[in-house]
Amino acid sequence: MKSLQSHSKLQLIAALAVPSERQSAARQLAKFYQADDLIIFFRDDQVGLFLPAPGFSQKLKDSKAWQHFLENCLHNSRATAHLHFSHSPGPVQVFGIHYLDDIIIVFVSDQCVIKNSDELFQLCPLLVHALRAERQSTTLVAQTKLARDKEMSANLLAQSLEKARNRLVSALSAARQAEETLRLADKRKDEFLAILAHELRNPLAPMGNCIELLKHAEDNPQILSKVREMMDRQLGQMTRLIDDLMDVSRITRGKVNLQEQAVPLKVLLDSAIESAKPFIDQQQHRLNLYIPEDTIMVNADTTRLTQVFLNLLNNAAKYSDPGGSIDITVNADAEEVIISIQDSGLGLDADELISIFDMFVQADSVATYSRGGLGIGLTLVKKLVELHQGSVFAKSPGRGKGSEFVVTLPRIQKKQGPNPEKQRKAPATPFKHLKVLVVDDNEPSARSMCMIAELLGHQTQIAFTGEEALAKAKRFQPQIVLLDIGLPDISGYEVCRTLRANPLFKDTVFVAQTGWGQPKDQQMGMEAGFDHYLVKPLDMSELAPIFASIEQTS
Repeated sequence: MKSLQSHSKLQLIAALAVPSERQSAARQLAKFYQADDLIIFFRDDQVGLFLPAPGFSQKLKDSKAWQHFLENCLHNSRATAHLHFSHSPGPVQVFGIHYLDDIIIVFVSDQCVIKNSDELFQLCPLLVHALRAERQSTTLVAQTKLARDKEMSANLLAQSLEKARNRLVSALSAARQAEETLRLADKRKDEFLAILAHELRNPLAPMGNCIELLKHAEDNPQILSKVREMMDRQLGQMTRLIDDLMDVSRITRGKVNLQEQAVPLKVLLDSAIESAKPFIDQQQHRLNLYIPEDTIMVNADTTRLTQVFLNLLNNAAKYSDPGGSIDITVNADAEEVIISIQDSGLGLDADELISIFDMFVQADSVATYSRGGLGIGLTLVKKLVELHQGSVFAKSPGRGKGSEFVVTLPRIQKKQGPNPEKQRKAPATPFKHLKVLVVDDNEPSARSMCMIAELLGHQTQIAFTGEEALAKAKRFQPQIVLLDIGLPDISGYEVCRTLRANPLFKDTVFVAQTGWGQPKDQQMGMEAGFDHYLVKPLDMSELAPIFASIEQTS
């Protein structure tokens, strides 16, 4: 029986080497020594204290008292004390034995029988080695975990740095691209200003010559007729340049409202061809139109879409050497219509096929600049076509091999199109005598307008300020007032409102004549009481119907 107990004790002592069995084995082992419990303390070199060995509860009540007790054990080999332990309601007696340098065995009991020759102390060296190995293993595991954590942190940091590097590279690339875009835009701006100055000087030069001719050829009707035609053409060219600039600005800012209606495509093409024909004939080009016989209808703003085809025809004529060919080909299916305008001209490089539609871009060739233009015609074409829910692109085999511009538009079901004959303006009836008040702070503009009106048989008065206009209007009581907006004292809007409030002018027709041509300006003019809003330079074809309508009602 005694041998059996000894064997069982050895098994429990051996179980102390296993962390998961250590506390249970220690409690059972305590009974062999007539103790209630047993706990093993092991020196922790990192903190320099004796702590419960792994497997035992690491929390002790009144830890300072326990440390004092363990120090007594360390210095005296043995010590006793009354301490709080585990779940005991009050202090219990403990008895500690220090063995070797690293281990203290504490029995919880009022009395216990301990023999130094006991198997527990005989196996203490092995237990110390086991605990040391366990501590090293735990330290190694902790260090391994720490290394893995550091490796993971390093990997995360590396990934973050790589992402940051990629973002930086992307940002630098975007910055370089933005810088290049700005540089290119600045270069185009400078080129555009140079071209604009050149294009504006072109009509000014012959107009200056015309003025000199007028000084010396007053009695030569043939020269005077040619001078008038030349000045009319040059003024028209300047007006078109300015109108193109304004159109681009309005379209870019989304300020254009299309007046769409069902229109036969041929009507639009015929109108564009009619306008472009003089220039095409001047260049001695051959123009061919290939269009199906059946009527193809599109939903279009007649003026704007005609402008698209006119710009493309003028480009084809301008950038082709004299004697070239221009082919207009139309193909259509049930959904869409494709219009191709192909020329035998200068052609385009591959990298120009996209940028050619950008603002202020012209084909990069010295020859192109000698042919004139602001580089905004194709920008207008693209934006106007897109406003019609269509698309446009350019094709070219290369330099010197001609170009082709292809416009695609939605096709609509056949409807009764507008009658071009009915849309033409009725010939103006001969003017009768009217009282015309011209108000403009630009004296040459005002006096020349009065001279035109007087040549047509009308009686005129002139005013250069808003206050002068109000005073002269009350004395003169005009039937029509041609009124500038930007006057030096009060605006033309205010002049119109003031006169409109006077019953004397209830039948007077107020016509704005101004350089302010934005839609908001026109809206303000209508709200101020203007009957018509015309943008300078005025064309008599615009004024004639207004004068005629006044005569019909007077």
